[in-house]
Amino acid sequence: MQWSDAYRIGVPVIDTDHQLLFALTAQLAEAREEGQTREVVGSVMNVLVEYIVHHFRREERLLQLVEYPELNEHKKGHRQLTGDVFALLDRWQDGKHGAADELVSLMDGWLAGHILGVDTRYKPWVEKTLSDKTGAKAAESNWAILEMDFQDWDTGVDDQRGLGN
Repeated sequence: MQWSDAYRIGVPVIDTDHQLLFALTAQLAEAREEGQTREVVGSVMNVLVEYIVHHFRREERLLQLVEYPELNEHKKGHRQLTGDVFALLDRWQDGKHGAADELVSLMDGWLAGHILGVDTRYKPWVEKTLSDKTGAKAAESNWAILEMDFQDWDTGVDDQRGLGN
């Protein structure tokens, strides 16, 4: 599965996150197809899972900033996927090699379904809310979104199982 403009939400930092999730999923599939070592596949899995958590935090922060009315429902979907990917990571760490392939399948389906079926629902809300804000308030909201960058992504997979509410 590959990124295309059909998946574009219109928030550059979120679109970039989504592109990276597509790329990391493809990298994991490629590592498995090429018969890479368990260490290499595990490393790609860890990075993918870390980035999933990072992206969810950033996206939820965006939706909180714009007071998206369906935020709690959106978070539930994130929590479900987070639980599923950590379960697969645990299975991989327990020696179940098929867990990597299951993670690729899960992400392929989830990326398309979630972005096109769920994330596109917040797009008009975000666009309207950010366009309604003027001057310093809009700049403050946009800056807060951009601040949720890699500095918040350095605690490691094991510390990110509890994403909060």
